[in-house]
Amino acid sequence: MSKTNQTLGLLLFILFSYGTVMGAPFIHGVMSINPFIYSFGIQNGLHHEALVGFIEGTLTKTILPVFLVHYLITWVIAPLLLFIHIIGGKSVFKRWTAMLNPLVFLLVGVVGLLVFPKLFVYLAPGSINKGNVAMFTLATAAMWNEGKR
Repeated sequence: MSKTNQTLGLLLFILFSYGTVMGAPFIHGVMSINPFIYSFGIQNGLHHEALVGFIEGTLTKTILPVFLVHYLITWVIAPLLLFIHIIGGKSVFKRWTAMLNPLVFLLVGVVGLLVFPKLFVYLAPGSINKGNVAMFTLATAAMWNEGKR
């Protein structure tokens, strides 16, 4: 990015960093507490329905706005900007590589769940991470080959 658009490169760095440094640990940290709350509640005589109501009705509703902001910034806005930049032919990457993008992988996973749910129930989880691997592999290959040109 910095070779073709320094401002966009910095913006993408900040947006993706926000998700990695701020959003992901907070969201995953809070959500990983749920099994402990459930287990503790069951051990102390609370009913399944009460625990599910608390976890879904209180905890999830409390964290959902933060999660949605994090998700939009990191996995919709930033990848969309990257996609537009690459598909517009303004980057060092070939246009087809715009498809190696977390947002594209997410959309394929969601559409796949609607069209072929029996297959995509296995492929859709982690679709953003699969897109990250594709994107970072592309960037690594481009940087690796840069000295060979």
